[in-house]
Amino acid sequence: MSSKSKVKKIGGNWVETVDPNSGKTYYANVVTKETTWSYPTQQIKKEVAEQKKQQKKQDAAARKTAGGGGNKDVWVERQDPQGRVYYYNRTSKVTSWYRPEENNNVISTGALQADDGAGKWVSRQDPRSGRVYYYNPVLKQTSWTNPDEEAAKEAAKSKQGMGQRLSMSLKAGASNTTKRLSQVGKRLSNLGGGGEINRNSARFSLSMPANPINKSENRASIRLGRTSVIGEDGRLSIGGDPFAKLRALKNIGYVPDKVDDEISNEELAQALKIDLEKMEEGIAHDEVDDTLSFSKYANDFFNTVQKKKAFGGGGQPLEVRKMILFETRPLKQPLHDISNKDLVYDSLLAFKVMMMYCGDKSSKKQPWYHAQVFLATCIAPVEELHDEIFCQLIKQSSGNPNQKSLERVWELMAMTCGLIIPSKTLMPYLKSHITHAIESPKSEHMKRFASYAMLRLKKAENLEPRVEVPSRAEVEAAMNHSPLTTSISLINEFESDVEIETWTTIRDVCSAMCRRLQIKDGTPFACFELNEEEDERVLEPDDRVTDILAYWDREMSKNSKKQFKLQFKVRLFFDINEEDTRAVELCYYQAVFDVTDSRYPCSREDAIILAAFECQEKFGDYDGTDVLGPDAKFYVQAKYYSPETEGQLKEEIYRQYAQFAGYDKMACKVNYLDYIKAWKWYGSSYFLVQTVTYKILGKEFPKNIILAVNTKGVLIVDPNDPSRELLADFPYSDIVTWGYSAKNFVLVVGNLVRSQKLFFETDEGSELNSLIHAYVNKLLEAEKAEMR
Repeated sequence: MSSKSKVKKIGGNWVETVDPNSGKTYYANVVTKETTWSYPTQQIKKEVAEQKKQQKKQDAAARKTAGGGGNKDVWVERQDPQGRVYYYNRTSKVTSWYRPEENNNVISTGALQADDGAGKWVSRQDPRSGRVYYYNPVLKQTSWTNPDEEAAKEAAKSKQGMGQRLSMSLKAGASNTTKRLSQVGKRLSNLGGGGEINRNSARFSLSMPANPINKSENRASIRLGRTSVIGEDGRLSIGGDPFAKLRALKNIGYVPDKVDDEISNEELAQALKIDLEKMEEGIAHDEVDDTLSFSKYANDFFNTVQKKKAFGGGGQPLEVRKMILFETRPLKQPLHDISNKDLVYDSLLAFKVMMMYCGDKSSKKQPWYHAQVFLATCIAPVEELHDEIFCQLIKQSSGNPNQKSLERVWELMAMTCGLIIPSKTLMPYLKSHITHAIESPKSEHMKRFASYAMLRLKKAENLEPRVEVPSRAEVEAAMNHSPLTTSISLINEFESDVEIETWTTIRDVCSAMCRRLQIKDGTPFACFELNEEEDERVLEPDDRVTDILAYWDREMSKNSKKQFKLQFKVRLFFDINEEDTRAVELCYYQAVFDVTDSRYPCSREDAIILAAFECQEKFGDYDGTDVLGPDAKFYVQAKYYSPETEGQLKEEIYRQYAQFAGYDKMACKVNYLDYIKAWKWYGSSYFLVQTVTYKILGKEFPKNIILAVNTKGVLIVDPNDPSRELLADFPYSDIVTWGYSAKNFVLVVGNLVRSQKLFFETDEGSELNSLIHAYVNKLLEAEKAEMR
């Protein structure tokens, strides 16, 4: 009976429920645990009055925090797990069960819950085991189970069993608190027989999955020109060779203009290179502090009472000196007192693999392989394991009589310093040890890699930790004390080789490309990941490039058909100063590609005019010859070209082309951009979403729609409508607010007096939010500038 008892909130902290033994109704205060058979009228009135009094004080304090009594305070309407409405003040962080006073603004949208860090758990795949786990980018936490789903289940259980738990609590005088179980994840890797590392059979056991590098892997902007019927899997069908158009642009000669004469190509190319030796000379070395000796750290933190056979001990305290010096045998116990069995396994495996890499233990595998396996054991975001790994490296580089082994240890030290970061406690001891090796090296090779280790450590010290196991190419580059080289392309397939290191971020690459191309303002530009299906994903500025390349390597090893490109192009279509000629040129090439690739709806008349501008820019004044030849199909959208009508098409283009005589290259580019900027669609990034609000502003909407975000506002279009007629058009002046969660995006349109919330299901809410936020901020900046 008690399990079915209902609990009814009657005011204040009082509830009404049923005694499971007698079946009689009684009343309980959930805070004071007071119970009574009589209805607590006076107690409820007193509590409600007190709560309202306190709420008024909180409202006044919140308004004061927000900037004075004259400003309206903004509250957000929320729901707790039981579905009860409450109100949250984003400025003062105050919550209330009562709706704020009338002179406050209340935004009723659950999509703004991102500020609370809730609903932000995103599913990812662990790179080593293939298991699905969940990552919260706000809290920087990972979990093998989905906390959002677990919270919902717990809320449901809590609601169903409230009567039973309340009765037990009140009768027994004890509270029943729901306990959460954190699951320890296990990842498989390899350890075979005979002391060899077998890639197909060993395991690494880690307490938590790695944070995902592919934080925005679902954020794929689609090309409107390639949309057709939605498939059963919910994807837009994309046919043909996705890179054919890019190759065509390259083949007809679209390459960036040459750089200014006063700056050589060689000088600009240096912007994409990394001079490690010069950087190592300029890095500040920490002074050797005798008080930070490794023996002092070991005295304070090592487990000096080891089991028998660990270091030859028998349960008695060991000499710290023996624990901190080079060891010829595999460890039987970690240096630290580690209680987690999984971490113990990983730390002992790391030491064994280190010995194989250094030649202290025989192996038939290549050194790069052992280095990669060693680094794979380090990648888990567990500080306790990181400190153990670094201490093992310090140990093996102290008193090592074998010069070749010693040099190999320092190679591993350098690779590890760029991959993980030690605790704040160990960091000064590690820096002191490396500095000592730089100042008193046993060989030039040792000094070189000790300097490399210090550089990598200091460069990566303030970055997010690495989350992907380094690729073979990255490991071999580090073994050779050299940067890794990768290619980055422009929209027209013009490629540049860029050197990267473990600390190189996407922000660094964008800055380097701006210097290489002589772009003065790099704000509108970003790096994108482009795959074989032509899905594009904007890369986060703080993403480490080596993690992105390692992710590609992992994906391509699973599927040989996978292809990836790193592309530098326009992301935010702001107005660009014409004096920033390189930026204008890059925008022009992107506009040509987007128009001819049918990214924007375009009339035949517009297509002819734009093709004529292209001809004038490329060939100069029209001389009456057939300059297009067989390439006419690349100058217009596919729907306007056919072999049968090619002659007529060329005639119309040449007629318009002749009217642009006298325009120089830059004039053509600027006029081309000015022409398409007037289009409602210009600069749109397209996102396929599912509607939750099927009726928007009185009109029925299909389940699958496309949201187009650009500098003017947000457009809605039906992907199955070949005419591309707009279903809705919301300029930013009509958007009250917006927000997102892991699986949803919401727009609030209208005004503060009358508005409608539009809900959409999508994994791309973060990118939608980022684009709208950037465009709105730009508009606000422009308005402020006009008011000055």
